Amino acid sequence: MRLSSLTLCLLCSAPLHADTLNADDALDLVEQGQVMSLKRIISLHPEISESTLLDLQLEREEDGQLIYQFEILNANQMVVEYEIDAASGRFLREEFEE
Repeated sequence: MRLSSLTLCLLCSAPLHADTLNADDALDLVEQGQVMSLKRIISLHPEISESTLLDLQLEREEDGQLIYQFEILNANQMVVEYEIDAASGRFLREEFEE
């Protein structure tokens, strides 16, 4: 998967929740150093780049934590959602969808 696909998905995603950030907010946070760039996150989690990206969101949790949510179609043709801390790049959660 190319980074341009990830960037395009983030830029085109419309907010679904009050805590989902828009593309301008996301870019500002990257420029301010509050969150890692998508390129850096993907370098830490190669399973994302080896899959097909279905959806990408940057959300602010109630406690203020910023989370990247990746929904991917993996090599086994399973839809998986990954949650990754946007500031540290730490893997938080994996959920398989049916």
